[in-house]
Amino acid sequence: MSGSPLIYVASCVTETDNSTGKVTKTVGTHVTDLPAPSKYELDIEDVSASDSGRTEDTVMGKGMLGTCTSLSLTWNYLTSDDAHRILEAFKHEYIWVKYFDIEKGEAGSDYMRDSEFYVGNRSASLYNSQLNLWSSISFKIIERSAKNLDEDEDMTIKNR
Repeated sequence: MSGSPLIYVASCVTETDNSTGKVTKTVGTHVTDLPAPSKYELDIEDVSASDSGRTEDTVMGKGMLGTCTSLSLTWNYLTSDDAHRILEAFKHEYIWVKYFDIEKGEAGSDYMRDSEFYVGNRSASLYNSQLNLWSSISFKIIERSAKNLDEDEDMTIKNR
């Protein structure tokens, strides 16, 4: 992976096919000139059934349905231009991201994987306004569809 970016963002609009109701991926501009994140933390989150929980006899019934990936990203010590490019790349409600994933990537490959994410709240800390420098930008992106444990395919997480 020497010299390869850990993350590529495809700014896009998600559209729904009216005949099938399925979401289709419409890729717009690929953003590849982002600085490498200072922190790149991959989390594998469990998705549990709505009736999961602990019973009165203290036994946990997790009801795990699948997993989804989230990435906690932080960039430190940025110019205003770099900070702007990062926020622009992650401004859409849903984005397609090609990212480094050791869990879902394939052995012997570059471990890069494509998936659709939604973006959590973004935080930017100003360092010096006269020099146009930012101390950090951080946020979390969360995979929109979970990986179903029973079937080897993605499932859309629905509100229950």
